[in-house]
Amino acid sequence: HSFPTRRSSDLLPLPPPPPPPSKALLLALGVITAPGHFNRRVWMRQKLRVTEARRRGVRVLFVLGSQNRMNGKQRKAVRHEERAHRDVIFVRARDYLPHAVAEKSLGWWLYAASHLQAKWVGKTDDDSLTHLPRLEHELRLMATMARQGRSHFYYGVMTWRCWVPFHSEPDGACGARGDDGPLPQRPGGAAPSTSTLPSLIRQCSAGGECRAAI
Repeated sequence: HSFPTRRSSDLLPLPPPPPPPSKALLLALGVITAPGHFNRRVWMRQKLRVTEARRRGVRVLFVLGSQNRMNGKQRKAVRHEERAHRDVIFVRARDYLPHAVAEKSLGWWLYAASHLQAKWVGKTDDDSLTHLPRLEHELRLMATMARQGRSHFYYGVMTWRCWVPFHSEPDGACGARGDDGPLPQRPGGAAPSTSTLPSLIRQCSAGGECRAAI
């Protein structure tokens, strides 16, 4: 398959990332949004009380794709919004259907790992509202598990999937898919796992059918 031809005006260069926080965050929350969803972002800033949340160590960032089809008016408005709030980021992803949501989600995880220092990284969409104080409380409670010798945690719905960035097909997923993964470690033994995760690891290894995936 070949990639679709794009005009240079379709591409929006990535601006510098927002300045890093002075200390590690409790939570960095990426909100997958679309260029034209200005009213949703205004509403979410108000309802989430993002300024208060930041004082508590929670940073909310709205995630757009670097390859997009914004017109001049939208481009100017987004630039103004980014300068005013410093909470709009562009990740390496296509921001038009049918690719947008999945690619921006993957782009957000990669961005957060490279640019942010946070104990937790979360993802949501601009049609959902997270109760931040309750979430923060539960995350802090889970911190007690770290004192029990555990170092990696996942909170929420789990799905194991490999994805080929910028695949020419609308669905760039590859290999097995499922919510089964590592199980609690048995005393004195390695952590057992069910079929999906080992299968994906094999498919994404050198020579596997999903070797181009991440």
